[in-house]
Amino acid sequence: MIRFLKWFSLLVLLAVAAFFGWNGYSDWRFSRDQAEAALAPQGQLPDTVQPTAYQLSLRINPDEERFSGRVFIDVEILEETDTIWLHGENIRAESAELVFEDGSRTPLEYREMGRSGVVRLLASTPVSAQSAGIEIRFDAPFNTKLAALYTVEEDGLNYAFTQFEPIYARQVFPQFDEPRFKTSYDIQLEVPKQLRGLSSTPIIHEELLQDGFKRLTFATTKPMPSYLLAFAVGDLDIVEYLPIAATDIRSEPVPLRGIAAKGKGDQLGYALEHTAALLTTLEEYFGIPYPYTKLDIVAVPSFAAGAMENVGLITYRESFLLFEPEPSISQQRRYANVHAHELAHQWFGNLVTMPWWDDIWLNESFATWMASKAVHAWNPELEEDREIIRRGHRVMGSDIYERSRRIREPVLDREGIANAFDGISYSKGGAVLQMLESMVSPAVFRAAIQDYMQRHAWDNATALDLIQSLERAADDPAVGDVATSFISQPGLPVLMLDWSCNGGDLSIELKQERFLPVGSEVSPAQEWVVPVCMTTLGEAGKGEVCQLLTQAQQQYSHPVAECPGAIMPNRHGHGYCR
Repeated sequence: MIRFLKWFSLLVLLAVAAFFGWNGYSDWRFSRDQAEAALAPQGQLPDTVQPTAYQLSLRINPDEERFSGRVFIDVEILEETDTIWLHGENIRAESAELVFEDGSRTPLEYREMGRSGVVRLLASTPVSAQSAGIEIRFDAPFNTKLAALYTVEEDGLNYAFTQFEPIYARQVFPQFDEPRFKTSYDIQLEVPKQLRGLSSTPIIHEELLQDGFKRLTFATTKPMPSYLLAFAVGDLDIVEYLPIAATDIRSEPVPLRGIAAKGKGDQLGYALEHTAALLTTLEEYFGIPYPYTKLDIVAVPSFAAGAMENVGLITYRESFLLFEPEPSISQQRRYANVHAHELAHQWFGNLVTMPWWDDIWLNESFATWMASKAVHAWNPELEEDREIIRRGHRVMGSDIYERSRRIREPVLDREGIANAFDGISYSKGGAVLQMLESMVSPAVFRAAIQDYMQRHAWDNATALDLIQSLERAADDPAVGDVATSFISQPGLPVLMLDWSCNGGDLSIELKQERFLPVGSEVSPAQEWVVPVCMTTLGEAGKGEVCQLLTQAQQQYSHPVAECPGAIMPNRHGHGYCR
């Protein structure tokens, strides 16, 4: 009994020591990670080194826990440095080297800076400004949270899919993971020979390897940011559908395919059947052909996002693509809205990309607004022409508080990136676009969008670039004032209107202040530049009166044929205001 008590006491002491030892180690590790992360760039990477092209090879077996790869990044070193900053997270680097144009190499120390998602590559001596390459061999775990490169089990089969937006691509391979870095990618995937492998461009070569794998080589991509690259690997059903026929805008047909988990391909019929009509509607609006060489739409069994606009390989939750032969009206509406949204991104976001995440609203608000317009043109019976108004009214409920954020909110770190994807970016941004379109007319607004697309195709552009296109098309700097006032400050205005009629003159007085909840301590003394269009109602019918409210209080006078019996102060509900 005494011996037992001695052993028991020893075990207790060891357990206590282990507990405090592990806690001490965890605290030390956390402190070290925090200190390392603080040394890394917190927002955008420095401009010292910039990528110009990628060669990426990945070996992906969905039945395993890890994948491996090699990346070669062509870079321009713009000033002498011994440190290269790029992105990588939870990646185990086997080797990292800087490769010079004469073929010589120098090793680089690869170090992930805490949990920042930033990697420091350190050379033993400074490297002068020049063209070079970075070669890294690595392996990494499949993600377990439906992000980055992750695996899904469906009916006993394992699949691998990707979700890179906003900053998950860095968990798959080391890279410069910012939207401003638009480069071409040469992709190779090594996958088990019985599986299918897909990426953003068509396969141009397939080679059987001796170890039961096959190597798939894909066509070089157009310039694109890292977050729009995508892969899918597994025993997939691939439905080859009729190509989307050439049009007056596009001289070549677009290959169209539907992809689903094994046994589900026959449910893709409805989604494939109506893709061409939505795509050609968008082509007509932009006046620019679909920018890519193929279009694959993928129904992913487990998918955290609703859908993702990856170049050439758009991924969706299964419920948005897989249907019985006659889907319900609500299913049709949901499919059309989501599908048109992702297709619109192929121009707004993919062809023209924001340089940094503070302008993600450009992508999301425009795709939201454009989807409503495209779906209504495709099938007016779905009554989607009012969707932006409904979304705008809903988001007003969260846009009235002190901590409401701006549409174009500065993004200083990775937390700010995640916060940028919300109703303010999608719905408020879409409502503001609708207000601007209503202000300048649909024809002028479309001309502005086409100007913006043509000027910045295959490149990056900011909110200022869009505003400049709007001002050029409208030949009116006031449209820029309206846009700036609504995207650069939080909240929304409440307008107060009074009017009187004396003979042939209609006198209108307008006041504005910030719309706030009862009891708010925020000052309501905030001003916007608001296009106010009112519908007048009288015995002779309807009329319109439009004014630009630029101050806290203004008075206007309009000649009228008759005094109105009533005034509706927000024509068609297109103003983002109360």
